[in-house]
Amino acid sequence: SARRVRSSTRQTRILKNQAKLDCLIAELEQSKAYEKVLRKGQEQNLKNYNRKEISDLKLEDLVVFKKKLENLQNDLEKKRVVLKASLSL
Repeated sequence: SARRVRSSTRQTRILKNQAKLDCLIAELEQSKAYEKVLRKGQEQNLKNYNRKEISDLKLEDLVVFKKKLENLQNDLEKKRVVLKASLSL
């Protein structure tokens, strides 16, 4: 009788642990699937904007990119000045 109780308790514990393990495995699979979706999205964004990873850029590419950023910064500053002037009227 005591042996049967221990066996039953042990089996219950095994089933609980198996259920926990199944949940963790399912969670891991969801995380892997989500990671895959994120990676595909990142790759698609790189393709859409014809961008390369920073580590893949050459010096010439970086110089061009820097110039574009400077131009954007100048344009934004001009718009800010115009907007500020129009607000003070």
